[in-house]
Amino acid sequence: MLIFSLDEAFFTYAKSLSPAAADLEIRSLATVQDLSLFLRGLSQRLKSRRDFEAVQTYLNVFLRVHGEMLVSNPEIRGDLDAFLSLQRQESGRVLDSIASCLGTLAFVRDAL
Repeated sequence: MLIFSLDEAFFTYAKSLSPAAADLEIRSLATVQDLSLFLRGLSQRLKSRRDFEAVQTYLNVFLRVHGEMLVSNPEIRGDLDAFLSLQRQESGRVLDSIASCLGTLAFVRDAL
C-alpha cells in the first residue's frame, strides 16, 4: 500500500508540473539511485494500468537526458529490463484495446 501511495503522490505531483518544470525535474536526477527510483516509479505506474501516455512521455525525456548514464551503469540494467518487460506487456494491452474499439466502431458504423 505504501508503494501505491508513493506512486500516486509522485504522479499527482508530476502531472501538476508544466512541461518545462517536468523536464527540469527529470534532468535533476543525478545519481544511479535516483535513476533507478525513477524507473521503478514508472514501472509501478505501468503496473497500475494508468497514465500510459504520461509514462511514455516521461520515459522519452528520461532516456534522451540520461541515456548515456543508463548505458554506462550496469547496475541499472535489471531495472531497465523489468521496465521493458512491463512496457511491452502494457503496450500490447493498449494496442489490443484500441483494436477492440476500432472493431466496435466499424460494427456500429456499418450498422448505421
